[in-house]
Amino acid sequence: IWKMEEEEDFFVQQGYHALFIKHDEKRKQHLVGRFLLRTMMPGLNMESVEVGENGKPFIKGSKADFSISHSGDLVTVLVAMERRVGVDVEEINDRILRVQHKFMSEKDEEAFQSTAFTNTERATICWTVKEAVYKLQGKSGVDFKRDIRLVQIRRTSEGWEGELEFGHQESKILICKGFKKNNACISVVEDALK
Repeated sequence: IWKMEEEEDFFVQQGYHALFIKHDEKRKQHLVGRFLLRTMMPGLNMESVEVGENGKPFIKGSKADFSISHSGDLVTVLVAMERRVGVDVEEINDRILRVQHKFMSEKDEEAFQSTAFTNTERATICWTVKEAVYKLQGKSGVDFKRDIRLVQIRRTSEGWEGELEFGHQESKILICKGFKKNNACISVVEDALK
């Protein structure tokens, strides 16, 4: 997890460029993500990083998997060897309550075993868990409300953990974990070996 405080030139001096991205904040988030990926995987040939159909980058010809997420000034990267992973970070903000009906069902609400989470935290956790699953599975056309269903979310000393079902007809149970940092929720989902 990286809080972006450097100027863009810091990453350019490290050899990272993204002139094809016109929006300043998005370009910087992209540069930080690549910088963190290379930091976590020294020797990685960045030319082997490609982008899948849903926008998830992957390393061509490698069993390593990674996921990158950003929200505001936070960027997070998760790397795993021989496992599929997804990570998502989202700033906690009441605006999510206006759109939660698009991704959060009544069953998702019932999955929260603790009232220790505020409504905004529940919606943000639900979003980050579902977004992490979307990134993990790497395909477009997923309906967040129908295809990704929270089964149970429990508060832990570090944050939360739980189970969810993924799939429209044949469901698969996945495990999620997460925590809060810098007024943001960060959720991680991993799957069995590829």
